[in-house]
Amino acid sequence: MKKNHIILNDNEIDISKSDPNSSLLDWIRLEKQLHGTKEGCSEGDCGACSILLSPVNGGKLRPANSCLLKLGQVVGSSVYTVEGLGSKKLPSPIQKSLTKYGGSQCGFCTPGFVIAITSLLNHKEKPTEMDIHDALAGNLCRCTGYRPIVEAIEKIDGDIHLPECSKWSKCMNSISETASFFYPASVEEAYELSYKNDNTFYLSGGTDLNLSEISPSMRPNYILLNRIPSLNKIQEKNNEIHIGASVTLEDTLPYFVKFFPPFAEIIRRFGSSQIRSQATIAGNLCTASPIGDTAPSLMALGASVEIFSNKKFKYLAVEDLFTDYRKTVLNPNDIITSIIIPLPEKEKFYYAWKVSKRHDQDISTTSIGALVNINKNKVIQSCRICFGGLSATPLRNRKLEDTLIGKDINFAMDEAERVTKKTIKPLSDLRGSSDYRADLAVGLVKRLLLSLSNQKLNLEVTRVQ
Repeated sequence: MKKNHIILNDNEIDISKSDPNSSLLDWIRLEKQLHGTKEGCSEGDCGACSILLSPVNGGKLRPANSCLLKLGQVVGSSVYTVEGLGSKKLPSPIQKSLTKYGGSQCGFCTPGFVIAITSLLNHKEKPTEMDIHDALAGNLCRCTGYRPIVEAIEKIDGDIHLPECSKWSKCMNSISETASFFYPASVEEAYELSYKNDNTFYLSGGTDLNLSEISPSMRPNYILLNRIPSLNKIQEKNNEIHIGASVTLEDTLPYFVKFFPPFAEIIRRFGSSQIRSQATIAGNLCTASPIGDTAPSLMALGASVEIFSNKKFKYLAVEDLFTDYRKTVLNPNDIITSIIIPLPEKEKFYYAWKVSKRHDQDISTTSIGALVNINKNKVIQSCRICFGGLSATPLRNRKLEDTLIGKDINFAMDEAERVTKKTIKPLSDLRGSSDYRADLAVGLVKRLLLSLSNQKLNLEVTRVQ
């Protein structure tokens, strides 16, 4: 086996002597002296640190935040920085257009925009304006503004075709004084590594864990799950979607667009394309955040998780996963291996919305996921209504459900408002007071009933013509 390496801008770089616990951003800037990749927020919000990264199974390059990746996570991958896309003497068509049409002023953010646009055009030759805005959602520019950047993208002259990358190469475990990185080939091997070592963290995308303050004295042992083949598959079977625990949010999108369109919108707003190309549903569930974006929808859809525990597989409903703030029923060594989502029957209507301070790239203040069955007389036959941001864990409101069953949706508004207010007591924090969150919950329930009564009613403010 070769020494651990990364293909950086088409050059194979030996990283066996580099610290695997350093951020990919620091390695690029400090060790490789490629300064086009900038350090802005170091939290995955600004996009200045964006790079192109090959998917684990190979294929077209995708954008990623290098500040949220540790070097040990990307061993055997292909990475492109802005320097690998064009130079002062031979700029890419994107760099030419941004320069020509005023898409850059101070230039600090520009390399990140070049990365994001390159990925977009490498996947879609003729993107829509919505595609462009979605691709740029993870890139901030404070001086140029987005209008000239979007116009420069629309005027790009030239094709963007980057070569498809190979599957990540096999590698040896990366051990340093500050951390160890293990690369198991099976779930059983990963479980055994966790069982035999202290301070272990299962890691796939790591977009949340890499923001955590982990003391160097702890010397963490990271167990990388994203190289396990069985965790990288999506399957349709038995009227269910089975999503492997290491499947990225970006790879789930086509399935959600097809089967659960409101969930697809939640995923798009979950984070930028840089975040979606690394983050996973399993990771979002395991953080056990009460404002996690995926849990309310999964609970409403009746989803379950497959868990490898004590050398065998078991199944658990998502609504039974959470026990308290940031806590789950999982034992320290347990591994979520897949998420199983039943396909809703035709007579059932699924809705999901989140309320946040910003439309994109923001944490929910309150969210809702609902699956409702109504008959031809518009009487509710069954329903599952779930909230995020109203308690220490995602919440299924069974009392509200019981109240609504048997009610005509056109005459259920007042009763729904009364029961919603009575059954929730949200906490107050920086994102909203208890009263504000209660009002949001009532508003979301009203929106649900209005949507059920008129399927063509457009209640999305951002889509008003």
